[in-house]
Amino acid sequence: MAYKVLDIYKDLPRTNCGHCGKGSCFAFASAVYLEAHPLEECPHVEAEARTAMQNRLDEGRERGEGRRPASSERAVEALLETFRQEDLAILAERGGGVVVTEPEEGVRLAFLDEAYLVTRRDVEALGGGSPRSG
Repeated sequence: MAYKVLDIYKDLPRTNCGHCGKGSCFAFASAVYLEAHPLEECPHVEAEARTAMQNRLDEGRERGEGRRPASSERAVEALLETFRQEDLAILAERGGGVVVTEPEEGVRLAFLDEAYLVTRRDVEALGGGSPRSG
């Protein structure tokens, strides 16, 4: 069974003391679940309970739960969704890019001093970087 924000919150002491750097225990639970904020930041959770909570979080993450995608990952997915639905020639014109057919059909464009190839399935940084980091 998934170990989500509300479950983490219920396992916290719910003092809302702020010692963790968050405004409330619920905010702390959200940060732990979505951002992998360390459980150790709550000084009121006993070591044994913290270990059990971390084990449940780790098991869930192995199943793909928790941690919101990085903003760059969300941006890439939104871009790819547009590229799957729109005409590549129109997208190239709007974005100042060029339609290419090799190695596969896509749009080559420059953005922030980097060249990219955007296809209907992926984005490749032609300089070797990753558009999905960050």
